[in-house]
Amino acid sequence: MFSLMYMASILALNTGWESKDVYFTWTPQGEEYKYVVEVYTDRELTQLYTQTDPLDTYFVYITFTESNLYFVRIKYFIPNSNEYEYFNWGQIYLNLEHEYLGEDEIWFEPEEEVLPVEQVSPPVIEDIYQYTLPKDLDMREEVGSVLGSTTLDTKEICNIYMFKNGKHTDTTFRCKLGIKISKVKYLDWGEYLTLEVEGTYFDTVPAKVKIFDCRRFDILNPLTWFECKKILVDSYEGNLPLRYIGYIKLNGITQKSVVWGFADTSFFVRNIYTKDISKENLKLSLEISSYVKGKEWIDVISTTQKQISIPKLEKSPSNKPFSFPFEKSVGVNQWYGCTTYQCPHKGIDFGVYMKEVLSIGDGKVVSIGYDKYGGECFQGGKYVIVRHTNGMHSTYFHLDSYSVKVGDIVKNGSLIGVTGNTGKWNCQNLGYHLHFETRKERISSSHVNPVQYINADWNQVPTLNYKTYPGRLTGENPHPNF
Repeated sequence: MFSLMYMASILALNTGWESKDVYFTWTPQGEEYKYVVEVYTDRELTQLYTQTDPLDTYFVYITFTESNLYFVRIKYFIPNSNEYEYFNWGQIYLNLEHEYLGEDEIWFEPEEEVLPVEQVSPPVIEDIYQYTLPKDLDMREEVGSVLGSTTLDTKEICNIYMFKNGKHTDTTFRCKLGIKISKVKYLDWGEYLTLEVEGTYFDTVPAKVKIFDCRRFDILNPLTWFECKKILVDSYEGNLPLRYIGYIKLNGITQKSVVWGFADTSFFVRNIYTKDISKENLKLSLEISSYVKGKEWIDVISTTQKQISIPKLEKSPSNKPFSFPFEKSVGVNQWYGCTTYQCPHKGIDFGVYMKEVLSIGDGKVVSIGYDKYGGECFQGGKYVIVRHTNGMHSTYFHLDSYSVKVGDIVKNGSLIGVTGNTGKWNCQNLGYHLHFETRKERISSSHVNPVQYINADWNQVPTLNYKTYPGRLTGENPHPNF
C-alpha cells in the first residue's frame, strides 16, 4: 500500500552528504482524503523530528540534515472529520557522512580505522585468496532466466566489483551506459522559465559482476590476523536491467521542482526557474540502479553526470484562447478522449478537493443548476456553463457550490465556484473532482480537447497516482508517461 524510495542528495564538496532528500509515495485512500507524514527519532513516536502540512498529493519530499535512525508514519483523514488513521512505515537509517540510506542501522568504523584505499579498491586476481563456497551454501538461482540473455557481444562489457564487509557493501560500477543528451530547450513562459532536457540511454548492459567478502580470522592463516583478506565468493555474467532517476543540478545543488519521465531507452528531465540561469553551471544527474542474484539479491547503484549546454532563451508562443481553470497547476484523474474508464470522456477530470474554480476567459453565464440529464444514476451534480466571447463554451461539473447566476458577465479568472463531489456515476457517489469541458457550441456533443485550447504548460499537470492506476494515463494525454 505504501512505499518508500529515495532520491540522490545534495552532495558536499568533501566526502559525504550535507543533506538527503527522501521521496515518500503512497497509495491514496480516496479522493477526499488528506495526508500528513510524520518523522520521529524514537520507536515510541514521542520525539517528533518533522511533519508535513496536510497534503492533497500522494507524495512528498522531506529533507534530512542529520544522521540518525528515524521512524516514519502517515496520518490520513477526511477534512472536517474527527476520525483519522495511521499507517506506520517503520524505520529508516540515514548516515550522511558515509552516504548511506536504508532500513537497517549500520555501524561504521571510525575514520582512522578505515582500511587504506589500496586495500579496498577493486582487486586484481593475484591479490586474492580464492575459494569455492560449499554447495549447501550456494543458493543461487538461474540468473539468466531472471535478467535475460547472457549474450555479451552487443555492447561494451560493464565490470562491477562489490566488496561486502558485514552488512555494508561497497560497489564500483564501471560502465558506458550510452547516455546522450539529444535536445535542450530553454523557454520563457512569462511568469517563469523552463529548462527541458531530452536524451537516450541503454536500458540493459552486459555485465561481469564479481562479489568479494572478508575472510574470517583464522589462527592458522597469518594473512587474516591484522586486516580484511579479500576473497572472491560469487560472480555473474549476463545482461543487467537498468532503472533511472533523473534530476538537474544548478551550481552543484539538486533542484527539487524537477519533472522527469523515462521510457525504454529515452528520457526527459524538466525544471522551472524564476530567474535567468543561462550563465549558471548546470548538470544532468542520473541515478542508475540494478540488481544481481548471488546467494542473495544485491542492489547495484551508481550516479553519473553530464554537462548541460544552455541554449538561447526562446519565447514560448501560444495562440490558445483560454487560461487554466485554477490559480495553480493541479493533477488529473482522467484525461479527455477514449480512456480505460470511458469512451468518449468529454472533458478532463481534475483531482482536487474544495478548490476555487476560475473562469477560463471572458464571457457570460448561460446556465447553472443541478444536472440530472443522464438519469438518476448518471448525474453531473451542481454545474455552471459559460459562453465566451469567441463563441465557445466552458462547463464545470460536480461543484460543491457556485458563485454566479445566469446572465452574469465574467472575466478571465473570475470565481465560478468551488469543486465538490455532487452527482453520481453508475449510481455511485463520486470522489471530489472537477469535470471540466470545452465545447465549440453549447451542446454536449460539440466537446473538444481542453488541452488544445487552454494556454498552460501541461507538463506541469501530472496524472495523479498513475503507478497504482495506469489506466489514468490513457486518453489524449499530452504527456503519456506521467
